[in-house]
Amino acid sequence: MTIDEALQALYDSAIGAAMRENELWFPLIETVHVLALTVVVGSIAVLDLRLLGLASRGRPVSKIVSDVLPVTWSSFALAVVSGVFLFASNAVAYAHNAAMQGKLIALALLGLNAAVFHRFVGRRLSEWEGESKPPRPARVAGATSIGLWLAVIVFGRWIGFTINDVAAEDAVDPIAALQALPDWSGLWTPLREEGKSAFGQGEPTWTPQAQVQFDALKAAEKSGVPRNIYIDCLPEGMPSYVIMTLNAQEFLFTPGRVTILGEFDGNRLRRIYTDGRGHPTDPDPTFNGHSIGHWEGDVLVVDTIGLLPQNFLPLGQALGLPNNGDMHIVEHIRPIGPDQLRFELEITAPKMLAKPWLVTRTFTRLPDRGAEIVEASCRQGDFIPGKDASGNDVWLPIAHDQGGAPLPTGS
Repeated sequence: MTIDEALQALYDSAIGAAMRENELWFPLIETVHVLALTVVVGSIAVLDLRLLGLASRGRPVSKIVSDVLPVTWSSFALAVVSGVFLFASNAVAYAHNAAMQGKLIALALLGLNAAVFHRFVGRRLSEWEGESKPPRPARVAGATSIGLWLAVIVFGRWIGFTINDVAAEDAVDPIAALQALPDWSGLWTPLREEGKSAFGQGEPTWTPQAQVQFDALKAAEKSGVPRNIYIDCLPEGMPSYVIMTLNAQEFLFTPGRVTILGEFDGNRLRRIYTDGRGHPTDPDPTFNGHSIGHWEGDVLVVDTIGLLPQNFLPLGQALGLPNNGDMHIVEHIRPIGPDQLRFELEITAPKMLAKPWLVTRTFTRLPDRGAEIVEASCRQGDFIPGKDASGNDVWLPIAHDQGGAPLPTGS
């Protein structure tokens, strides 16, 4: 998991959602956070001023430490917990905010300053703690601590004023964003004469167990008794949606989303979210999975997870094996000419493939930009128009063989 994916997961968590959706939580938690930091800074300041020789000169440093640090640490723990809640409300934006980064750096330097003090100065505390003016290293540590805590306060205040500015800078007029995208209008049909493994390699590299199964399918096909892997009109899903289709597809660009419509597979569609969201942490598996994408110039990069384990890794109507779960697909959909698009798929299926399978399909745009997708229904081919006993127009079922192929009417 990348850092941004972890941040997105925190944003999508129950804590993040509650902080955004409950109108009382954010101001309440922020109040707790500010009060806790106030106690931390105030209690630490007592010790730092003593180290500078500016206050409590007659009190031993160890006495101040024993009196102050329990309060400091308990308040600091409360500040950390409340800070995490606040951070979760907009984790990605906060992580990329310069003021937040400055605050975290200042906190890290405070920890380093404390470690150096205890390693080189505090170990000889008994030698100088009664002095009204502590030694120079102790004074430097105290001054550094005060300066860094002031930086934490300043950066903390800046966060509230700059996080909205960052969001405003990142905000793009959705219509302008659509107009900047490449023109993929019209209908796109696959090149039927193209091999389905032009990108990278030929057949997938199966695991040894999967290879045995695949060889059996090839033998059955060669002997004239192929086993149709697509039966009962279930959706083929990804990657068959791209690899196996012989029909037209159409792209719809809307703010934050690319939708692919197809004649194949009963007019089913794919939704590719381009609004910056991440994948759900525990997606419900579906035939086409959950897809997120982003643009790299005129190339649409798509990441898909949450695919059903029954989805096939196909090389033909009778050649393919289920992926058996944990399949992950990365696509690069790129123009290779004014009227051609190439889908480049990298398919990872660890339970069936020994290494990722690289495969492409090329689609050509129809010259008629006004062409329309034809309605298709998988089950319609299982019936024939007819009449019932009352003379009404109905669909009458067609008998099928064991492999799912329709038998001639009347057989």
